[in-house]
Amino acid sequence: MKKKVISIVVTVLIGILAIIGMIQIKENNIAKFNSLEDKKESIPTKSENIKTEDEISENVEIQKENEQGSKIESKEEKIDNDVKEETKIDETKKEEVKVVDNSNKQQTKENNSSNKNEVVETPKQTIQNTTTVQKQEEVKESNNNQQQNKTEEVKTEVKQNNPWDDLNITEYEYYNKPAQSWKKVDFSVKSYGTRTATESACRQYGDEYIKTNTGVYWCISVESYSGDYLGEYFDYKENS
Repeated sequence: MKKKVISIVVTVLIGILAIIGMIQIKENNIAKFNSLEDKKESIPTKSENIKTEDEISENVEIQKENEQGSKIESKEEKIDNDVKEETKIDETKKEEVKVVDNSNKQQTKENNSSNKNEVVETPKQTIQNTTTVQKQEEVKESNNNQQQNKTEEVKTEVKQNNPWDDLNITEYEYYNKPAQSWKKVDFSVKSYGTRTATESACRQYGDEYIKTNTGVYWCISVESYSGDYLGEYFDYKENS
């Protein structure tokens, strides 16, 4: 639209200039004819010419001013459009910021609610855990007590069943020490292997002994507290 307006203005100006030119030509011709008659009239013609040139220059200046004004207006419109676009961009950014803020607020609310739920649930879980631990400890203690009681019962039964405890001797003494304190093992079955060999060795020793000594000997069997055969005890008595 602006270009059309400018072209119309230019066309009008050109038409005006053409008309002015035609008028000027006519005036010049008239002035030439009248110059001979009246010199005075030629002066106004020059002034009119001067006025016409001034009008032309004024019209040219007006045209330039109009062109400059149109350029300025176009620049201002561009600036206005740029400002409007920047304003739209700023508004869009503001809306995005609002959306982000709303999402952040919503997330903050959700986090707060989850934190509240965690704070409420944590003591319950702690109480349940402590109760479970206490129950486990009670079960362990009861099991340990039962095991200790069983162990003590077994020990008591073992003590009651061990014959050497009743005799106040050791297990070794029960199986390896003579039951009669006055007996001693002169010929051990461990040395001869069997009871028969042990008794034979004791008698051979007695027979040899009475050859040089007058008296009587005895080979007495020796048993332990358990009744096991330990060997032979050699006893001798001289004749009076």
